[in-house]
Amino acid sequence: MAVYTRKDGTLYVQFRLNGKTYIKSTGAKNKTQANALEAKMRAELNETEVLGSPSEISFKDAIELFLDKTKSMSSSPGFHSTANWFAPHIANMQLHDLSTAWFHKTIRQKELEGAAPGTLRLYSQFIVSVVKNAENFGYRVSAFKKPKIAATQHRLRFLSIDEETRLLNALDINHPDCRMNDYLKPQVQHTHKVQDDYDLCVLLLDTGSRLNEIQKIRWDKIDLEKRVIQLWRPKVRNESILHMTDRVFDILSRRKETATTEYVFTAMDGSFRKSCQGLRSTMAALGLEDCTLHTLRHTTASRLVQSGMSLYEVANILGHTNISTTIKYSHLANDQVTQKAKDILNNIHK
Repeated sequence: MAVYTRKDGTLYVQFRLNGKTYIKSTGAKNKTQANALEAKMRAELNETEVLGSPSEISFKDAIELFLDKTKSMSSSPGFHSTANWFAPHIANMQLHDLSTAWFHKTIRQKELEGAAPGTLRLYSQFIVSVVKNAENFGYRVSAFKKPKIAATQHRLRFLSIDEETRLLNALDINHPDCRMNDYLKPQVQHTHKVQDDYDLCVLLLDTGSRLNEIQKIRWDKIDLEKRVIQLWRPKVRNESILHMTDRVFDILSRRKETATTEYVFTAMDGSFRKSCQGLRSTMAALGLEDCTLHTLRHTTASRLVQSGMSLYEVANILGHTNISTTIKYSHLANDQVTQKAKDILNNIHK
C-alpha cells in the first residue's frame, strides 16, 4: 500500500524499494499530492542509489516510523507519550540535524522539569532508538553522543506482607475492601477488569517476571498437568521453566476454563493485554505512590534472598543473564550471613 491515511486524516506515503521500507507524511489530505510525493520520493531514491548517498527523513517522520514499528509492543503507549513531549523540540528538523549539543540541551530541559534520572534515561534511549531504526531503513543520520546521566542511589523498594495483603484485598472482587465498590462503570465489565488486575498481580508476585513477559504469555506455554510455565524473556532472549505456586495454579486453572484466545491475559481486540492503569491506580489509592509494577518483581527477589536463596539461584529465577544485575539484592542477605558467621564462631570457641 503506497498511500494510506492516518487517524487525523493526513496522508502518508509508504513503499518498499530495493528491500528497504520508506515512509513519509505528505502534510496534506489530498491524494493527488500524495501520489506526486510518492513519485518524487521514488525518483530521488533511484538517484540516491546511483550516487550512493543515504536519503533524508524529517525528525518527525523518523519518530512516526519508530512508533509504527513498535505499535504492537506493551511499551507503545509510553513511546507515544515520549514522542508528544519531543514534538515541539523537533519542529522543522531533519533527522541528520540531530547533534550532541541539541541532544544534551533537550534532555537538560526535561531534567529542569523535574524528571528523575530513570525518566531521563528513557527519553535519551528513545531518541537513540529512533535514530537507529531510521538508519536501519537506510536514512541519513549524523554522529552524536547521548548525555551521560548519573545513576542515583536509592532504597530498593519492595512490598511488605501487609502492603501485599492490602493490595490484593483491594483487587479481590469477593473482599469487602475491593476497589470495585468505588467505581461507577457497568458491573459486569468492571468485575472482569478487577479480576484481571488481581490475577495479573498474583502472577507477577509469584513468578518474579517482568510485566511484558506475563502480559504476552500464551496458553501453549502453560502446562497445568505438570504445573510449570515456559516463560520466554524477550529482554534477554532466553526461556525459563517456572513451577507454579498453589495460587498461580488455581488462577490459571480458573482462567483456562473460560479462555477464548491464545493469550492468558486478553485485550478487548483479542490480542494480549497492554494497559495496566487500573492496577497502577489501585496502588496510588492505597498510598503506594512510590511503587510501580516493577516493584512486584523486586518484592519476589527480595523475599527469596531474605529466605536464604543464593544470588545465583535468584538470578536464575529472574532470568538475569549477568549476576551483577542481581547484586543489588545482596544487602538483604546480610542478616542470614552474619547469623551464620556468629554460629560458626560460637561453635569454634565451645
